[in-house]
Amino acid sequence: MGDVTGILVVVLVAILVGAILPVLYHAVQTLRSVRAFVDNTGPRINEAMTEVTKAAARTNAIAATIEEECRRLKPVVDSAAGIGRTLSSLGESVRSAGSIVGAVTPAIFAALRAFFSRDDDEEDDEAAGAETEAPEGGRRAPGATGPEGSVRRGV
Repeated sequence: MGDVTGILVVVLVAILVGAILPVLYHAVQTLRSVRAFVDNTGPRINEAMTEVTKAAARTNAIAATIEEECRRLKPVVDSAAGIGRTLSSLGESVRSAGSIVGAVTPAIFAALRAFFSRDDDEEDDEAAGAETEAPEGGRRAPGATGPEGSVRRGV
């Protein structure tokens, strides 16, 4: 039985070696392809990394310039913000003044109308003559105009 077992082991090893050899061959071919790829792309990767480093340096320089310009512009922006606040408070003042003028204007117009109509009434009284003179004691009859210079009529 020793001979059969030895032959069986030799046959199994031969089958395994026959199956492993093509796999090992393909693995070697793949490793050669990977090495060729790395050899070809290595310099290109180095060149790309150099370009990325240069671009990063330019970006850093631009960022530093922008930061410096922002520091220089900060007082201008602060002044503009102050002007904006001033204009905002001025707008609020104008709104409140507008509401005050809106409330007072009717009273002013009424006073002007009364003042000018009084002058017209006095001119009418002088032109018509003293038709209704006050009786002794200074009292007037109902329906007669009020005292001279009075704005109220009929009282």
